[in-house]
Amino acid sequence: MQTTKPGNNETHDTLTILLVEDNPGDARLVQESLRGDETDRFELNNATDLKEALAKVAQADYDAVLLDLSLPDCQGLETFLRLRDKAGQTPVVIFSGLDDRNVAMQAVQKGAQDYLVKGEVNDESLSRAIRYAVERHRISSLLQQTQERLDSFLEHTYDLVQIMNPDGHLRFINRSWAETLGYQADDISGLHYLDVVDPDCKKHWEEVFERARAGSSSPLVPVTFLNKAGKKIFLEGGVYASSQQPGAGVRTVSAILRDITQRRLEQERINHLAHHDSLTGLPNRRLFNARLEQLLIRSSLRNRPLAVLFIYLDHFKPINDAHGHETGDLLLINVANRLQNCLRQGDTVARIGGDEFAVLLADVAEVADIPRVARKIIDTLVQPYHINELELSIQASIGISTYPSDGTAAKTLLKRADEAMYHVKAAGRNNYRLYSDSNET
Repeated sequence: MQTTKPGNNETHDTLTILLVEDNPGDARLVQESLRGDETDRFELNNATDLKEALAKVAQADYDAVLLDLSLPDCQGLETFLRLRDKAGQTPVVIFSGLDDRNVAMQAVQKGAQDYLVKGEVNDESLSRAIRYAVERHRISSLLQQTQERLDSFLEHTYDLVQIMNPDGHLRFINRSWAETLGYQADDISGLHYLDVVDPDCKKHWEEVFERARAGSSSPLVPVTFLNKAGKKIFLEGGVYASSQQPGAGVRTVSAILRDITQRRLEQERINHLAHHDSLTGLPNRRLFNARLEQLLIRSSLRNRPLAVLFIYLDHFKPINDAHGHETGDLLLINVANRLQNCLRQGDTVARIGGDEFAVLLADVAEVADIPRVARKIIDTLVQPYHINELELSIQASIGISTYPSDGTAAKTLLKRADEAMYHVKAAGRNNYRLYSDSNET
């Protein structure tokens, strides 16, 4: 409730106070003290014992309670405790004739706003104590509401929130963090932030954490965490230092992260499709050319030869036309699998056309080994294929170019391997030829 002082436009609150006092003289002194205050307005309601006080706080709301600890039906600190439990959030100021420091300390520790001793306060200090108690309670309530809203936000946001001590141990995680990484809140006891970071990211994440400890925030950084089962979780977000006090340093470091695993996997899928054949899963022409460029640089530095094999599947089109695209696709998938099984781990096989494949042999020890690889491929691919209750056979014509004898550029090597393959087709197919032999012919 608000009132306006006569002759003044200043507005004041009228505070409703429950005075719990069984001594009529003390009650009258309190009323007179508060009535004489020219700044604040007080409306007093009196209770003469604890039973009556409990009934009144249950029936009405009060801005504050002024409580004597010596009542007919209850004495000492128990008086406050019983009233506190019933008064809820109403601030309580103890106004007692008992000048006991221990009782006063216990009362304040257990929630009393102040402890005043009768005879040691004047009119001004009494009204000020009540006003301050109400104001402290108001501010405390606002802070509590703010904290509750913050807690609610942290628990319901989809972002992962973690708060770390300066030594890196986790101090707080929110629900999204726990659910995404498969932890319970109790699991973070003794857990260091690096315990959940992927080994490949630890060095970078340590640098980010140290910057935050020094007071410098990082608004957007990527990081990969490992969930409790060891699965990678891709994240990005900010890492921030708490506000600093002069000479005290950073109190906590906070990270607010967003799970981008699905986005990352989708990007990887799109990138894979851009560089791989959608049917066989092999690298496509673009990726093959990129790897060839890289290996040419490496071969130049190491002074080691490499080879490009251009493979054409003889008579694939008639099989595809006769038995349908489904059978043709399954045949291509089987061919791709056999080609991969013919090669070393560091070699590359790619599908660069409908019935055309290419092989990149890296770090060839002896050029004489290359024809043996070609013959192995031909002998492997010619074996029967059993697809959809059909027995199919196919042959391969292979052209070969080598670095550096046949060229030093990727485009040149692939072109010359292609030319050598056409010589094989013209000579009867199901064979291989080196570009150098074709050139001499």
